[in-house]
Amino acid sequence: MGCNSSQATATSGPEAAAGEDSAERPTRGISQCSSASHLTDADVDKHHERLLKLKELDQATKIPFILVELRGCGDEDGYIEICGKDEYGVYEALDNFLQSQWHCKRMDAGDMKKNTPVPFCDKLYRWKEYRAQGSDGTSNMGLATMQLVDFMCNSLCWTLGVINGGNVGIHGEIREQQVIFKAPHPMNMVAGHIMIELRSAGYIEVCGTDREDMDILHDYLLENFNAKPEAGHEEFCNRYYSCASGVFKERGTAGENNLGLLTVKVCDAVVNKLHGWSLVTMNGGNYGEAGTHREQQLVFRCDHHPLREAPHLMVELREAGYIEVCGQDIDGIYGKLAAFVEEEWKCSSQMQVMEAFCDKKFKWKPKDFTEAAAEMTAFFHKQGWQMQVCSQGTVKIKGNPDSREQQMLFRPGASAYGLVEPHLFFELYTGEGDPELFGRHVTQVLGNQTILIKPVGDCSSALAEFDRFATEYLGGGRDETQDGSIKYHVDCFLSRGITDNNLGAWTMRFCDFMVDRLGWSFVVCNVCNLGASGEIREQQLVFRFDGERREIPAVKVNASALNWTLFPGLKFPGYWRTQDVLKLKKTYQTVACEHEEIEALQ
Repeated sequence: MGCNSSQATATSGPEAAAGEDSAERPTRGISQCSSASHLTDADVDKHHERLLKLKELDQATKIPFILVELRGCGDEDGYIEICGKDEYGVYEALDNFLQSQWHCKRMDAGDMKKNTPVPFCDKLYRWKEYRAQGSDGTSNMGLATMQLVDFMCNSLCWTLGVINGGNVGIHGEIREQQVIFKAPHPMNMVAGHIMIELRSAGYIEVCGTDREDMDILHDYLLENFNAKPEAGHEEFCNRYYSCASGVFKERGTAGENNLGLLTVKVCDAVVNKLHGWSLVTMNGGNYGEAGTHREQQLVFRCDHHPLREAPHLMVELREAGYIEVCGQDIDGIYGKLAAFVEEEWKCSSQMQVMEAFCDKKFKWKPKDFTEAAAEMTAFFHKQGWQMQVCSQGTVKIKGNPDSREQQMLFRPGASAYGLVEPHLFFELYTGEGDPELFGRHVTQVLGNQTILIKPVGDCSSALAEFDRFATEYLGGGRDETQDGSIKYHVDCFLSRGITDNNLGAWTMRFCDFMVDRLGWSFVVCNVCNLGASGEIREQQLVFRFDGERREIPAVKVNASALNWTLFPGLKFPGYWRTQDVLKLKKTYQTVACEHEEIEALQ
């Protein structure tokens, strides 16, 4: 879910973080495969065999996931990749949508034959209806994302899981947006979605189809953001607002800004003003040729979430040397958080002399962000709070063109006080490539690839199962670390040029294994782009164990046709009303619930 700057210079050693005092930047251990290399014939055979072996796991699919990656390379120049299991006819439905609605052209994504290039995705399309304008990051990526969400959720009944993205290219001009959906659920037919995009360039964009609730948002934005609605931008969003000077604020050379404060303000307003709406996913970062325009995509769903109007609290970890907290001080959480970071991380509370861009600020010595995020999650769960979403990225500041930031949003009431639910934080580091091979656009095995795992709570059983997956299916070599994390050295990540890679495909494989095989819940996924052109990728995946679940049958039954000989004389339930089902023309049909049914089901 992080959208990130690509203005950095690729490095493999420590750098000094910018700030009032320099802090030593965390360093990464070197993999056994320390340099990138051209994919040899032997490598091709190995990777094809590895992908074929993974087919063994497909027989256990119970809760399928699918990832759609939208890539905008320039105005009217885009591509779409699809990765994941083809369950419930989703590939055919997407193919019809992309070709008929977006006028995409199907391309060859490759196959499993050994004499062909290793496929990076399952389906590939040329997308010429991507639009980009100017140098401030204006594009229709948000609008296209929500059109896709509406189709997948309201038409096909799939569930939106995560939206995250990054940017690639010398000026960050290539946008990449990953949209992950999970198994269909009939409630999605009547669950609307709205995206609110806050842009520090001075604009707010709203995308969605729920007019009544968008009208309520309209009044809120006019009153609280001094926003002015502007027509003529419908090619990029459904509703476009320009904000008065001083709404979005920033200062100094360490990247200080008030976007976190505004994000919490909007999230709390939505759950209070729009009945039944809650935050689903958050995607924050920066865009524009100089990498200075910050943006925050917030996607809400009308799902009558059990937390209802519970407030949001944001903790932002900044490699510039600060931790910033925004949100209400519920049940003394600020004091408890201060005690935790001061004792465990040796932080110090900072008095904000100038205008406050957050509600609480601490000075800290940055540590590994995956480790820090895991420890912060454990602290909040012990207090009865639960992490809802998180987003990471890099920003360009003075003295550090790759300064990391991670935003984490928590809400009270979803976790039992004193109980730390087991979490597993995965960091997929795809490794560094050879600049010459990037330029030649040939397939290369990236160097220094690692998979880092940081457990929270008792995860011993899941870690044992994952160890078998990592060694048997990924060819990983395990390496223990001193802080309790586990690291695997791998060679599964490949790339062609600076944009084409197989990270999306492996992300889906991780989701399938953790959810289908182990029964864990998928919480969030976010990507971080590093390097001179953003070509170095780091994907963070978070899973949570919510307790034992009832057994779900594997999705393998072919229900595409009915055996009519089984039905003569059978009376169907009186509340069935779909004629195609009653006449045996269809095996099933999803229908919208009445309002009373929605309330009862929730």
